[in-house]
Amino acid sequence: MKKLFILSALIIMSLVTFAQWTLQNLPQGDQLNSVFFTNSNNGYIVRDGGGIIHTTNGGIDWMPQTSGVTITLTTVFFTNANNGYAVGCDGSILKTTNTGVNWNPYPSGTFACLNNVFFTNDNNGYIAGNGGLILKTTDSGSNWTYLTSGTTNHLRSIYFIDVNVGYTVGGNYNNNTETILKTTDGGINWTSQTNGTSYFMHAICFTNANKGYAVGRNGAILHTTDAGANWTPQSSGTSNDLFSVYFVDTNIGYIAGNGGKILKTTNGGANWSEQTSGTPVPINAIYFTDTNNGYAVGANGSILKTTNGGVNVSVDEHLKSGSRVQVYPNPANDKIVITNNIAIGDEMHVRIYNSTGQEVFTDKYPNRNKKEIDISFLLQGLYMIKIESNNTIEMVKLIKN
Repeated sequence: MKKLFILSALIIMSLVTFAQWTLQNLPQGDQLNSVFFTNSNNGYIVRDGGGIIHTTNGGIDWMPQTSGVTITLTTVFFTNANNGYAVGCDGSILKTTNTGVNWNPYPSGTFACLNNVFFTNDNNGYIAGNGGLILKTTDSGSNWTYLTSGTTNHLRSIYFIDVNVGYTVGGNYNNNTETILKTTDGGINWTSQTNGTSYFMHAICFTNANKGYAVGRNGAILHTTDAGANWTPQSSGTSNDLFSVYFVDTNIGYIAGNGGKILKTTNGGANWSEQTSGTPVPINAIYFTDTNNGYAVGANGSILKTTNGGVNVSVDEHLKSGSRVQVYPNPANDKIVITNNIAIGDEMHVRIYNSTGQEVFTDKYPNRNKKEIDISFLLQGLYMIKIESNNTIEMVKLIKN
């Protein structure tokens, strides 16, 4: 009977698929609104309550920085490794010139909520905000001037192709009106673009001078191939609101939104497929440092990371290439020892899943190539142990007697 149980569990486990978006830390509690990385290791997140957190090791640890404000910060953007900007409500503009060791306030001349900041180079930057507000700086944020947008609708996202050509999106959330504006003269003049939808748009990005994407309410995805002269809808497969869009190249892109939605395309948006984020909470922003490594942040302090482009991987796929990790004894009763030949110095993150794919244990340890873990609390059955260290992921099956 016991052999039959183990055989059945092995069959079930071979069918289990594990999400490749994993929680980076315990929930912070606050709403996380924006994420930006300056390289593969150094990243920043801003949140409600004026919080700014920073990682120097690819998200393994996140440390708070002192912003000097307590209002909601909506967006963070860096022009280089040292110089960055964070904007938020009550017209708040913050700048750092030393990787966030110090954040200094700069006057905006408004108390409107500032929703997005984007720089085309070290000197020239733009901010979009509520009430159709657009601000511009030409001196690295020391001074900001008002630009006439021609709308009173809220503007949620702004994106520039170069110093002259840029776009901003938003709308009126209460009566389902959309706004897409374009400038070709550095923001002096803005013209409205029609797109055939009435959904509020939350985010916009371009992959080159002609190809762009905008996402918004009720699962709306719009795509242009002619620099915004025409916008055509793409099928998202969801009615959830979409809050963020990011492309790593002209073909591979990601969208994040309500209900933990993460969508991916590998063909420029012709098709979008849903990925398993592992969370039901809204995801407000998504960012990739390269094709494989990406981060998503959202409600309840959620920070997610993928190291394989978010692709779901089955147990069998993990085990085909052979593991650099050994677990003994196996089967086990009360304790197991994990040994590995992953480079010493990397932190080891161990997760244990049951046969239905539910996580039942998680912890982090310094990697000394050998670790003993108490599993006496586990019920009899088959489990999967997942060991992560930087960009390495190994999985080993475990039988608990």
